[in-house]
Amino acid sequence: MANPVRKIHTGGTVTATVLVLVCGAFVGFWLASIYDVFRVGVLDNALANRLGYTGEITSSTDDPLPHGLSRGVLVVLYVVGFIGVIVAFAATTVSRRRIRDPEAVAYALGCGLTGAAAGFAWLATGWPAVNDGEAGAFGTFVGFGGVWVPVILAGIAALCLFVWWTNAASDDRAPTDAAGKPLSSEGGAAH
Repeated sequence: MANPVRKIHTGGTVTATVLVLVCGAFVGFWLASIYDVFRVGVLDNALANRLGYTGEITSSTDDPLPHGLSRGVLVVLYVVGFIGVIVAFAATTVSRRRIRDPEAVAYALGCGLTGAAAGFAWLATGWPAVNDGEAGAFGTFVGFGGVWVPVILAGIAALCLFVWWTNAASDDRAPTDAAGKPLSSEGGAAH
């Protein structure tokens, strides 16, 4: 069996989904920049000191500029993403529940985590190179965080979206638009 309303997408659900994906990506940028502080601190202490990862950030501190994004831009993206993902998650859930989606929360969570995985993976490709020397098993594990963290996020997102896609439970009432008119399977009001 499958979710009976999985093919119904109103304008509100599409807009909210795009917003939760974008804001999730912004949060993913922030998670990747925080993970980079940990990664560089574990693998290359001299670089961590030069970038201000282990101490005070001054005017003479180098900015790592992953993909050209400064620390200030990353902070703004985090604030927008954090507030935006909360609002967009709620909007996505409510818009999916409006059409009687039984797994609206799983859908919104899956979309948000998809955005976070993509944002983390993209920013991780711009991390500064470290001199890891003989990092050992733990250092190697930490060094490959740009791979395994997005894979875990994407796996959880896929699980959430799988639950959303396959859940056959639904409300007894037919899906309606904002005016209370029944929706067709294409998402528009039925005639």
